[in-house]
Amino acid sequence: MARLTRSALTRNVLKAMGTFGGLQIVQILCGAVRVKLVAIWLGAAGVGLFSIFNNAITMLTTVSQLGMGQTAVRDMAAATSGHDSRRVGLVAAVIRRWGLILGMAGFALTVFLSPFLARFTFGNYSSTWAFALLGIVVMMQIITASRQAVMRGIGRLNALARAIFIGVGGGLAISIPMFYYWRMGSILPSIIAYAAFALIATGWYSRRSCSGLPRVSPGIGETWNIGRDFLRLGLFMTVADASTQLLNYAFVAWLNGAASTAEVGIYQSGYTIVSRYVGMVFTAIGVEYYPRLATVANRNDRLRVFVSHEIRLLMLILLPVLPICIPMMPFVVRLLYSHAFLPAIPMIWLALPGMVLRGLSWSMAFVILAKGDGRTYLITEILSSAVGLLLNILGYRWMGLAGLGISFTVWYAIYSLLIAAVYHYRYRLTIARPVILLSLITFLIITIASVVAYICFA
Repeated sequence: MARLTRSALTRNVLKAMGTFGGLQIVQILCGAVRVKLVAIWLGAAGVGLFSIFNNAITMLTTVSQLGMGQTAVRDMAAATSGHDSRRVGLVAAVIRRWGLILGMAGFALTVFLSPFLARFTFGNYSSTWAFALLGIVVMMQIITASRQAVMRGIGRLNALARAIFIGVGGGLAISIPMFYYWRMGSILPSIIAYAAFALIATGWYSRRSCSGLPRVSPGIGETWNIGRDFLRLGLFMTVADASTQLLNYAFVAWLNGAASTAEVGIYQSGYTIVSRYVGMVFTAIGVEYYPRLATVANRNDRLRVFVSHEIRLLMLILLPVLPICIPMMPFVVRLLYSHAFLPAIPMIWLALPGMVLRGLSWSMAFVILAKGDGRTYLITEILSSAVGLLLNILGYRWMGLAGLGISFTVWYAIYSLLIAAVYHYRYRLTIARPVILLSLITFLIITIASVVAYICFA
């Protein structure tokens, strides 16, 4: 029975990974075309400006949505597991309503902070209007996240995948002529276009996904009573994630002053390849993993099985994939960006062992969210972000861009130890010993391969 259960679980995970892994590849290709065109037509300065605006959007969205994109999934999945269709419809309606409320709040916050962001980033107020217009993007992203949370929570993963695909494809299609004709002036309109297509597509598929649910119009009291459950946890997540984004933004701003906007572009290209492109495995699996944990949050026996299974599966995927990535990186950088971004390769190589540790810590950290333990999440994330900022500054001063790859790996080593302590001592959970051994072997192999590549070819 245990074998059948593990086999069925693996099939479900791999099915979700296949769907969203394929989607991630499409997103990567679209993103690669987008960044490639920016790199060719706008240069490293254009990529750097994209990075600055997108970091600002991420930070402001994180603050404004109060973690709803994650915490609402937990409540939606819990409602779905109860087999009460009216409750499911009610929770979905509340999530959508809070998405609209928080989206408007995010727009207002962005407009208010636009002069400060312009001054902090560029040293003057000439870009105030540009940062103010980012408020439109922040609002659309929050509303989109609320729709996506509903679809994830009720298990409409195929519809979610189609919505994301159409949003990304449509955004790219309209951005290409903008890049060609407007050059540096296309950056802001293209960012807005991407957010608009995502909102339209997600709204359409969200309505279709919920068409079979009872149409419920929650009152003010229900909106507050249901919403405060995920907003309370979301508040802790917001403070933690906002601190993370703020420190990330602070590092980008520091690097922009200590080096140049072009250096920011090169750093961002390397970080994107490692964190997003290589990390697409985590994103693909996580779409299914988190709602599944939320349904068994109070059963440590099931949590133990799910977490160990997830780590084992991730290690078996990363062990053959990451060594293949190492010799391919020069080609990948040229394909995704241009020759001007080749200085990012040593950073990428030295950061790859950190991805193994990221998979290990990531699998355990989701338990904190599944249990709704907001304070613990807040403490661990703020500590991690502060350590990451310090390591990045020290790493860059020590070895330049290559030092940022080392700081990435050291950062996730510290974070893994922190999360493991919480996982074991606070929740009384353990990881199967064979899984720990597999993780150590994977980390050792990837570390040796990365160091050899750096010494021989950097």
